[in-house]
Order: sequence, then structure tokens, then C-alpha cells
Amino acid sequence: MEVRVEDVLRDLQAIDQTDLQTLSVQSGVPARWADKLKALELLRMTDDQLQEARDAYTVLAGIQQQLEHGLADR
Repeated sequence: MEVRVEDVLRDLQAIDQTDLQTLSVQSGVPARWADKLKALELLRMTDDQLQEARDAYTVLAGIQQQLEHGLADR
């Protein structure tokens, strides 16, 4: 699965600009203030923090591929 930073930022901005009731209806699960606050925190990440998140995602994606490869070999 490919995740683009632009897509994540767009989604976070949408969460930020949408009320909790609409978020709950759209997602099918109850939205909480904590969800909106987390989205706001992520939107305010520094460039260094964003790069760390990208690096972490790259590592996690590599681990996932290794696990999938290992399962396929069984």
C-alpha cells in the first residue's frame, strides 16, 4: 500500500474541518474529541517530525514486506 504525505495531510485537514457528528456518520464509528485533537497535532508537526514519520513508515513497510515474504515461503 502506498501512502502519500499529501493524501494524509488532506485527510487530516478534512478531519480538522468536519464536526464530530459528521465524522461519526462518515466513518461508521463514534468520533471523539481526541480524534480531532490528534489530527490537529499531526497537522502541526515540524518538518523534522514529518521526516521522522516518513522514515518510520519506510521501516515499517519494509518489515511488513519481509513478514509477507516469510509467510509466502511457508
